Amino acid sequence: MRRSKTLYYIAMGEEMLGPERFEKLARLAKLRVSQEQAQKLRPQLEAILGYIGRLQALEETPAPARGDAPPLPLREDEPAAGLSPEAALAASPSSASGYFRVPKFVKGGKQ
Repeated sequence: MRRSKTLYYIAMGEEMLGPERFEKLARLAKLRVSQEQAQKLRPQLEAILGYIGRLQALEETPAPARGDAPPLPLREDEPAAGLSPEAALAASPSSASGYFRVPKFVKGGKQ
């Protein structure tokens, strides 16, 4: 995944998110933001990017394996008789020709 250099530097705290930079980001994201909205959103975006910068600064180390957890008791898999189609359909509120009937839930399209 290709990262934006601008967002990377902002997230790392090396560059402030000024009005011009905010307008550029809004334009790149194809957002229409009024001046009033920009004054409210810019500090929020700066805070979010600050958190991203803090996360990027964290060292990624794998968690140690837990050797103290007892193994779970598992049963052996054994084939067993399942529910017959007739029994499954008998428990269904609606069926037809050996199939479950369900209400239509997709709008539009062909039937």
